[in-house]
Amino acid sequence: MSFIFNTQFKPLYLSAQLPESVEFSSQVENDKVQVEVVVDSEIAMETVLYGFGHDLFLHDIRSVIEEAIRLKGRACASCWIRIENDEESAQSQAFEVVLSEFDFLQAEEFLYTHFLTTRSSFRIHRNGKQMLSWLAMSSDAEHKYIDAVILPEGESTPTVLRWKGNRQF
Repeated sequence: MSFIFNTQFKPLYLSAQLPESVEFSSQVENDKVQVEVVVDSEIAMETVLYGFGHDLFLHDIRSVIEEAIRLKGRACASCWIRIENDEESAQSQAFEVVLSEFDFLQAEEFLYTHFLTTRSSFRIHRNGKQMLSWLAMSSDAEHKYIDAVILPEGESTPTVLRWKGNRQF
């Protein structure tokens, strides 16, 4: 194989954690290569890189991936990077990216315990709607419920109502 991905990708990233640059090596000195950043099986960016010796660098994949995810109206996507020259091609391992402006040290722990927001509550009009996104780990069973703090009409003390079970959220 003539290409080596010197930057190793973890299986899951918050977008703020994506590496600033991705480094490749080629067995061919001063190689000219085509590089594609793929987001959810669609090419989000393609460019030509020229090697400096055997090394090639791709900078700022974060903005490319974040823009592609936002254009699809999603909160996360499966991504990978493909590199090829006239003779060979290689592809990084796939990695999931969740949109985030914040870099949490324990991203998986944060995603396991939070919706995709840093807010702990929302104040919503009684006829309003609030969309929430979360990332369910493949091995987890989903336990869906809503705890709503409401102030019943004519009352002075709020109460908590929990909706769960077969309701669709």
